[in-house]
Amino acid sequence: MGTIVRGELPAEEFDFDTALHAYKTRGCNTLVVGDLHPEIRTHLCRHHLGAADERRYRLLALTADVAESAANRLPARMSEADGERTRVLVHEGTARSASARSTGASVEDGSRIFSPDGSILAFQRDVLAGIDSLTRSADGLQAAELRVCLDSLAPLLDTYGDAPTMSFVDAVTARVREERGMGHVYLPLPRTHDAVRNLESDFEIVLSVEATDRGYTQTWDLREPDIQKSLALDVR
Repeated sequence: MGTIVRGELPAEEFDFDTALHAYKTRGCNTLVVGDLHPEIRTHLCRHHLGAADERRYRLLALTADVAESAANRLPARMSEADGERTRVLVHEGTARSASARSTGASVEDGSRIFSPDGSILAFQRDVLAGIDSLTRSADGLQAAELRVCLDSLAPLLDTYGDAPTMSFVDAVTARVREERGMGHVYLPLPRTHDAVRNLESDFEIVLSVEATDRGYTQTWDLREPDIQKSLALDVR
């Protein structure tokens, strides 16, 4: 199980930047919450997956209702090597995504697209197989080289319910952590929602993003150590 217990390390021994660096070194997962405009979701995911000049092994797992945004989440200028280090999964098995199956999502940079259908267990197998494939191609991943983005959990919760979705999240976050990678999972619900409370123990970080009169504010809630910090979100 991948549960992270809050409060084992005293926060006074870490500042915010030091804690983030420690997460990046040993692997971590971030649950992003808030009802965000699609452009903000895309920006956050693209930032997490890393720029083209960074050696990253990227897995982008989407529900079909946002599959058309796959290419926009990846670096704008990907080399052939970048394409070989990228996997894109589109899950079409949810009720919410059924009407979006004709989107014909494609990525024109050479990255491969898989379209799993059916159960959440099939999706889980494909996500874990994608990580395994990247791990083999890397012949040993360095810390933070593996980047996984999942958008969004909402169709999975709607279609399969709490327990299967929680099991899926537990398996994926544990695998990311095992490879010292970094996971980014989006759930379009407020920080105080019961579904967020139920899922947050699988994540080192809960990132809440809210619209304000001056733009967007991101509030970082680090579970271990217990640190919170709010910052303006630069979407340029």
